[in-house]
Parts: sequence; C-alpha cells; structure tokens
Amino acid sequence: MKAALFPRPVLALLFSALLAPSAFAIPQDFNSGGGFFAGAGIGDMTDGFLRPQNWIGNAMPGKWIAAPGLEGEETRWLDGHPYVFGKTAQAVQTVSRGGKVVAVTINYLDAGAYFGYNPGGASEAEGGVPLKEKQRQFKQIYKDLDKDLRESLSKTCDDRGEESQVGRTAFLRQAFLDFPFQDFLIRYAASENHSINVRIIRKADQRDDFLDPSLDKVPAKKREAEALAKLKKGADGDVEIEGVPIFEQGPRPYCAISALGMVLHHLGLRLSVEDLAAGARLKNTGSAAGSKMIELYAAAADEAGLKVMRAGFFDFKRAQRALDEGYPVIVWRRYDAGRDRLHTRFALAEHGGREAPALPEPDDADRATWPGKDAPGHASIVTGYNAERNEVIFMEAWGEHTRGRRMRAEELEGTGYMAFYFKL
Repeated sequence: MKAALFPRPVLALLFSALLAPSAFAIPQDFNSGGGFFAGAGIGDMTDGFLRPQNWIGNAMPGKWIAAPGLEGEETRWLDGHPYVFGKTAQAVQTVSRGGKVVAVTINYLDAGAYFGYNPGGASEAEGGVPLKEKQRQFKQIYKDLDKDLRESLSKTCDDRGEESQVGRTAFLRQAFLDFPFQDFLIRYAASENHSINVRIIRKADQRDDFLDPSLDKVPAKKREAEALAKLKKGADGDVEIEGVPIFEQGPRPYCAISALGMVLHHLGLRLSVEDLAAGARLKNTGSAAGSKMIELYAAAADEAGLKVMRAGFFDFKRAQRALDEGYPVIVWRRYDAGRDRLHTRFALAEHGGREAPALPEPDDADRATWPGKDAPGHASIVTGYNAERNEVIFMEAWGEHTRGRRMRAEELEGTGYMAFYFKL
C-alpha cells in the first residue's frame, strides 16, 4: 500500500548513484536537530473531526496554523498531537475550499520524519542509535499501529472496511481500506514499513484518480492556456511563473520529491509529497540512496496527464522555452552553503524592494567557488528567467522566503546534472 499526507509537506533524495555517487539531498534547516513534531499532546478529537457541522465554516476545534496551499484552497495544521481513533496522531491537516472543509488527513507515522536526515545512510543514526536497531524499532511501531488502528476503525464505524484503489499508474496506485461513517468516508492507508495515515472525506468527493476535479474532461488546449496565464512578464525583463505552491521539506531527505510534488500540484495533480515518497521506495535509512526516483518522476507525470523529458544537464535556452509555455523546470544540482547565502541575499533584497547586489560575473575566480562533483546534490525549481541579465529565477521546498532566488545561468549550467521538462 501507499502512504498519504504528512505534516508540513517535505521532500528530498539522494540522486541516482550512477549519476551522483557521493550526492545526498539537502533538507530544510539541514543542520538543525529534531523538533519536527513540536507541540503538546491534546485531548481526544475523534468526535470533533466527525461532526458535520464542524466541516461547515471551517470550524474544527483546536488551534490551527495556516500553511502554504494551492490557489483557492486553505491548508491548516493542528497545533499539537490529538488522540484520534484510539491513537496519538503526529500531525493533522485540513484542506478547505469556499470556507468548507473538504478533507482531514491524520498522520500517525512517517519514515521520513522518524529517520530524519542521515547522509549516505550511515550505520549509526541520529542520537547514536545503530541504524539497524532504529529500523527494527520502526518496524515494530508500524506493525502495532497498523493492527490497533484497523481494529479501532472497525469498532468506530461498525464495519470491517472495504478495499479500494486510487491512481492510474501501477507505480503510484494507492490502496485504501474504506470505512463508511454517516456521510463520510474514512480511508485508511498503510504503506508497508513507511507510513500510516487516515483521511476523512465526504462520500460525494470520492474519486479514483489524483487529478484536480476541475480538470475533468478539460481539453489539453485549455490546460495549456491556463498554465500560460500564470506566466508574468515584467518591465525589467523578468519572466516568471506565479502560483507554484510551497510544500515545506522539513528535516527529511525529500527535496527532489517535494520539488516534484510542488510542480505537479501546480499543473493539476493532487498527490501529496508523502504519497510520492512512498512511491519512491525509500529504504528507511535517512537517505534517498537506492530509491526509484527516475521511475517516480515518470509515473507522477503520467498520473498528471503530462510528458516529462529528462536531460543529463541544465540548458538555459531549453529552460526558457519551457518557461515561456508556462511549465516550471526541476533541476538536480550541486549544492554549496556559501553560494546559497549569495542567492538568498539577492532574493531578500528583491523582496524588500531594495536594489539587489549584482550577481558576480562567472569569471575564473567566481567559478572556483561553485560546488564541485563531490558536493551534495539538491533539487530546485526554476520558475523564471531574465535573459538580459542571464539569470535564472528559482525556488526551494523550504518555505515562502525561498521564492525569487536568483543565479547566473552559467552557474546552473555548470552545477546542474539533471533537468526535468514537463509538457502536456
């Protein structure tokens, strides 16, 4: 079975060993330790989530924190860990449209957060615990939770549950155990040895694919026009796609998965980062080494009704053509903290309405500071460019503050080792 949504969407990876033998993904706040599940335990909220009146007017009990979401939607995370269906949840998310809740996702377990960021899958995990022991503990936690939640849901709904599937491709098709409850459908998803969650939706909203309902029977030409409408051209020469959602990566090894989720959500796929992470076949080591990342990109694009073209380098001219048609470009590149601070300073100046310091000319002295082949790998999303200044505009899965970062095209061409171009 596949996984489901998880707190503050996140994503990263260690790219293919053949392509980048020493690479590993850079997580959000990558030198921080723990704290991903900050917040106190709170009381039993099972009844509150199953009261129809709480879905009207987005009136769920508890303190909620707004999070980046899609245009026309409101996404919120519950501040704290409630007791739901007999077990303590690690995170709860609601999604609302037009002031009404359309989905509640309750996440109980996620391997990405449990194993954290462990470059290269070192034998000793965070906190000095041997990795094999941590894997054994996780496997037992998963087994116990799976048993207890199945029993609790059967008792709550007075039903043994019915198996269902969602998704078009075998690679990402997701299996659920569905429990009816009044006008709701409670969908239990357990991705073996990876994650466990429960999603509550209205029976009327049940679907068998991951596409946005608004795209049903929409011809390709109209979808292309809608993508192009989000492309903005400024008087200063900037060409930039607006509205790409932020799925915050957190401390998990999910940057390439998060980038994929962000781009495909922008283009109409309603598949969470955590679902994608389960599809990537991560090995529970804290690293994305050995995962099925290339296969994941192909399958996810297929789910969205898109084609994806892969190149072993970044080409500025080709990226401009994709962006001019309204399609963001994902680039796997070498990462360096010093260069990241440079790109950040430039973006902060732009956001603050101040004159931005000029990016350095890509001469020999500047090129000497670029990350080399032994630097860690990372995934970024190119959302725009300025041809006059030979700059790319890009963003990260680290939060709203990462929008509008800039880099000389020569630098991305010199440090990018894989690029993904999407098209209807």
